[in-house]
Amino acid sequence: MRKLLLVLFLLSLSSNVLAKDSWEFVSNSEDKKASVYIYADKMKKENEFVTIWTLLNFKEPDKYGNLSNLIYMKFDCKWYRVKYLKYSFHKKPMGRGGIKTSAPKKIEWDYIKTYQVNEKIFDRVCS
Repeated sequence: MRKLLLVLFLLSLSSNVLAKDSWEFVSNSEDKKASVYIYADKMKKENEFVTIWTLLNFKEPDKYGNLSNLIYMKFDCKWYRVKYLKYSFHKKPMGRGGIKTSAPKKIEWDYIKTYQVNEKIFDRVCS
């Protein structure tokens, strides 16, 4: 039932969140195999925390045939950390196509490493 609700929630966002014009380019991945975007219009700030949708748009399909991933992330702007709250995997670019969703079994804080894409997203949303 939870998975069904999550899929319905992601589908309800498709008209707004998945519109290509809504995404802001942040950077290319370290390996240059993906472009990374944020959806700033849906960003939520609460005290030192920011939650935001991010999009990885791959140049070539990954080993599962996905061309894009949506990731719902929570940043701790005070302690330089991030949590990955939800994922969805898509067969087409820019978060389109068949959806397979998942949520991490154990959601924990990860400290942001320097010179990584997450650092660029952090700088963008926490400044």
